[in-house]
Amino acid sequence: MTTGSELLCAVQGVQLCAPDYVIAAAQEMAQAISDRNADRYPDCFVTFLNAARYDLDYNPKRWQVWRRRKGAKFNQHPPMLTRGRTEEDPPLPD
Repeated sequence: MTTGSELLCAVQGVQLCAPDYVIAAAQEMAQAISDRNADRYPDCFVTFLNAARYDLDYNPKRWQVWRRRKGAKFNQHPPMLTRGRTEEDPPLPD
């Protein structure tokens, strides 16, 4: 748990650069922490995180998800670049 001064500094840091809806969510979360309201804290925390993610645009774009899926699929089944030798192949010349 943070001390009161650390919490106040964090909220003031958010107030310097965040839009109104993020500031409101941060103040609500700080109020829940200072009141030691364990029932309200998880909801306030999730609300603050969602507001901050939306503001910072951390939600991936469609093409980013597609690129990750394509890369994961390629890594699971890489194409065969060279043919391996089998017993049926003719022997190599000396």
